[in-house]
Amino acid sequence: MATKVDGQTRMKDWLRIPGPKRVWILTVMIAAAAGAIALSLRGLPPVGDRVSIDWWMLVFLVWAGELTVVHLRLRRDAHSFSMSEIPIIVGLFAVSPLALIGAQFVGTAIALGLNRRQPLVKLSFNLAQFSLVTAVQIVLFRGFAVFGDVYGATGWLGAIVALLVGSVVANLLINAAITLSGGDINQKELMEVAVLVALAVAMNAGLGLVVVAIMERAPDISWLAFIPPVVLFLSYRAYVGQRQERSRLEALYDATRELHSSPQLESALSAAAAHARAMLEAEYAEILLLPGTGTGTGLRTVAFQTGPTEVMHPTEIAPDHWSAIAKVQNLGAQLFSGSEADGFSVVSSSADAVMAPILGEGGEVAGAMLVVNRLGDTGKFEPGDVKLVATLAAQVGVSVENGRLEDSLAAVTELKEELRHQALHDSLTGLANRALFAEMVGEALAGDHTKKVAVLFLDLDDFKTVNDSLGHAAGDELLIVVAERLLQLCRGNDVVARLGGDEFAVLLTDIVNLASAVDVAARIIEDLAIPVYLDGKMVSTNTSVGIAYGLSGDAPSQLMRNADAAMYASKRAGKATYRVFDPSMHTEMVRRLELRAELKTAIDESQLFLMYQPLMDVTNERVIGFEALVRWQHPTAGVIAPLDFVPFAEESGLIVPLGRWVLNEACRQAGIWRRSEHTPETFAMHVNLSPRQLQNPAIIHDVAAAIESNQLDPGMLTLEITESVLMHSAASRLEELKALGVRLALDDFGTGYSSLSYLDRFPIDVLKIDRSFVERLRDGADGALLLRAVLKIAETLEMEAVAEGIETISQLGRLRDLGCGRGQGFLFAKPLVGREIDQLLDDPSLLSLDRRPIDTDADGDSNTESDPGTGPFLRVITN
Repeated sequence: MATKVDGQTRMKDWLRIPGPKRVWILTVMIAAAAGAIALSLRGLPPVGDRVSIDWWMLVFLVWAGELTVVHLRLRRDAHSFSMSEIPIIVGLFAVSPLALIGAQFVGTAIALGLNRRQPLVKLSFNLAQFSLVTAVQIVLFRGFAVFGDVYGATGWLGAIVALLVGSVVANLLINAAITLSGGDINQKELMEVAVLVALAVAMNAGLGLVVVAIMERAPDISWLAFIPPVVLFLSYRAYVGQRQERSRLEALYDATRELHSSPQLESALSAAAAHARAMLEAEYAEILLLPGTGTGTGLRTVAFQTGPTEVMHPTEIAPDHWSAIAKVQNLGAQLFSGSEADGFSVVSSSADAVMAPILGEGGEVAGAMLVVNRLGDTGKFEPGDVKLVATLAAQVGVSVENGRLEDSLAAVTELKEELRHQALHDSLTGLANRALFAEMVGEALAGDHTKKVAVLFLDLDDFKTVNDSLGHAAGDELLIVVAERLLQLCRGNDVVARLGGDEFAVLLTDIVNLASAVDVAARIIEDLAIPVYLDGKMVSTNTSVGIAYGLSGDAPSQLMRNADAAMYASKRAGKATYRVFDPSMHTEMVRRLELRAELKTAIDESQLFLMYQPLMDVTNERVIGFEALVRWQHPTAGVIAPLDFVPFAEESGLIVPLGRWVLNEACRQAGIWRRSEHTPETFAMHVNLSPRQLQNPAIIHDVAAAIESNQLDPGMLTLEITESVLMHSAASRLEELKALGVRLALDDFGTGYSSLSYLDRFPIDVLKIDRSFVERLRDGADGALLLRAVLKIAETLEMEAVAEGIETISQLGRLRDLGCGRGQGFLFAKPLVGREIDQLLDDPSLLSLDRRPIDTDADGDSNTESDPGTGPFLRVITN
């Protein structure tokens, strides 16, 4: 039982060896057997002394015999026959065994290696099996020679038997190699081939014996003995050539008839490619129809030797194809070889190829027919093959231009329409893209002059937060939902488009007046704000809309620019709203584009400066730190708020050098204030980090360098990040920052989509509660409920809580009651410049609420309605 199992295991291991490797193993075994027999024949002289031949001449005869090949095609396969047995017969009588084996090896190696250029594995196998077969033939022939006259009937019979047995051994070895390499053998065809081989061997043996007889009896005229074999070879080769030519003409006739009788273009081209491949015995044939424009996507039909046929498959035409087509257009059908054939092959390597142009009605090139790689040992393509392909290609051209295949041409038209649809529509939502939308706007404005149109540009507010928090798959899902809702909101004759990213557009045609467009914009904002379920979370999105109103005759591009400018105006107005275009918006947009271009200069030329908003201990109204806020001192526009240039910095990547400057400047100023005797012990400097800064590996070095160069205690620096940044960052990056000794604050807490698990997983020290929670304190008990919960979370996780946006005395009182000990807001101070902070540190009582003039509103709260950006310090905090 164990022996049977071991045998099965060894068989499985053998089958796992790749086919080529198994052939190599067989080749080594055959070579070893041939060598063993050759060693046993070592030292034996020629069988007789009546016939002799020089060894080099025998090598030449073996080489010539291997090159005298006739290819005969039977059914699907091509079989090759040569006169290589004639020199073997001569060698059996004229030279020693080792001389014959050596001559056969050398002559065959030259013919197969240099002339036929067989692959290494095939060459090695053939040399090994030829050597073994020759050795076997020598042993059999010498066995017959001992029974009688070697130059008589006994020797002749022995020679014929030796060659026949050798052919059987050769066939067995070849079939074994085919089986080991993974090929299939047809037993019936194997027997037919064996009979043909036996007849050819017997004929060649007879011719060889005639040569030996002449060499024995008349050595001086022995060269005449080779004339009959040569004449026979040439005659038979001519016969086979005529037979193949007739077969090809019949195949060409069949291909032409099928081409013109096919009811569809697809089947006609498929049949033509298959016939071309079969006629030339090639690896594959291809028919390529060119696009009418001369560039772009063509239609390819390919017939392979094995595997499915490709029919009318759209394909980009490679440059090598175009160069080859240009060549055949000028010179007619051409034969390509080597690197030229490799350039436009659809397989890994091409030895040779034939290409012929497919001409249209006016003589222009409508396509090309390509036949690649002649198979087997039947040689390379010949000039006659080029004419054959050219003839078939001409017939294909006639069929394409005849107009007899209208149904299939309609299919080609449909394909073109599909390609046009893909070029003019967004692949994610199926909506029109920017190009088609512009085209539709142009058509609407070119129509009836009594009709009015409006273009709405839409931008999803804070869409990046969804992408960063929930991933791009959730972002794509949200875009699809937005597209569906817009289609439901609009009329059938309106056009909805996705312009790219999170920007959409709507074309309202034939509207009554501007109020109609405003009504649609309001409904869009309302409907898109309805929450949608994404990745297990309810997400709502706000939308900024710009409206441009136009009349027939207006320029489409101008109307779209107007809508774009209005959309940006709505975003600057606070988002989740709409704006109708007016000419001043263009001036503003141009100015914003100028600012975008000037921002790098501002960073390089130190046009930026920092302002600092105090962070307060709300229980005793004492300063405990500052938040650094960047401003741009523009040479002509004055002070520019961060909302007007930080988004540009994010988009362009300038946020990294900008953020690095803010970090260094804030640390420099903190170092100066830290050394002041009036600075409180709990002093901290808060600096905001953008998403791009945190994603940049250099942030660790930047923070460490800023602390070290300004001799700052790391614990005095607090880095603020948003919830979206937190969810999109690796914990390791935050851990590296914490390892420097700095503190981390989560800014605008409660506005993102994060879960509480993030707070526990990341090393956060401070929760900065978003101003929206503080604003709700005006709503009574319900407003305080959420804030109390957030404060409880901070307490549980041992984090410091800081309330943002404190603007009234009432809010301050409620925060104290809830136990919130830290805060900032306009109630205490707006952002201040450095010299104002110096005054504040010298006299902290300047921020005392008791020393301020209070303009009491209806609720008894202080009215802080004033410019939040750059107001002078003394106007804010002194009497």
